[in-house]
Amino acid sequence: MKRNGYTRVLALTTMFTVVPSIAYSQQQLPQGGPVGTSPAAAKPVVVATVNGEPITKPEFDQAAQHQVASVQRSAAQNGQQLSPQDLAQVKSSTLDSLIESRLVEAYASENVDVPEAQVEQTIQQVEQQLAEQKVPLKTYVSSQGQTMDSFKKRIEGSLAWQGLQQRELQPEKLQRFYQSNQQMFPGENYEEVQPQVAQAYVGSLWERIVKETKPNAKIEKKNASPRGAQPGSFAPNGANR
Repeated sequence: MKRNGYTRVLALTTMFTVVPSIAYSQQQLPQGGPVGTSPAAAKPVVVATVNGEPITKPEFDQAAQHQVASVQRSAAQNGQQLSPQDLAQVKSSTLDSLIESRLVEAYASENVDVPEAQVEQTIQQVEQQLAEQKVPLKTYVSSQGQTMDSFKKRIEGSLAWQGLQQRELQPEKLQRFYQSNQQMFPGENYEEVQPQVAQAYVGSLWERIVKETKPNAKIEKKNASPRGAQPGSFAPNGANR
């Protein structure tokens, strides 16, 4: 399974969804009591840090499940079945995408002003979605190994990234990108492939940001399972990238 720059558009869709699966989030909620009981209060396992910002194991587990399910659906549609090695690669790519998303979040937040009111409105929308499933916001946030402050920062980064895309997706820029990369698009003219051009352009924007910011970033992958990973789990090694 080769992972090129433009397949990361799928990854960035997943990484910047605040509540990608409320049903799944319910499955991950601590059992036996509300927030404040020992399972929820326990310090979350951190699988990686990016400039000191943690990526928790619950966050990684949810993103990995989402990615694995997506890739499995695509493989099934083509009459294929993923091998254990393929699944391991998807999970490894998921962690890499989460790391890159932190870099993109930081870059976007530095270059796009997000009004506080917009952040609060988004939090309220998430809270309403969760309330429909009878899941308190604080319970959900805790189940992801986050605090309300870190959750708010994720939302702000997501909104900043959306704002950066809106600023960059200008007709003249897309036209130039299409002219320079016509071999990527099978349509006879720009109008036929405009959605694909926009998607590819966003992928290239993501890659440019990562290429610019990653060399100076402090990235550390930690061992998520010190005594060895259980079957079906993922334990990143402790090497810096």
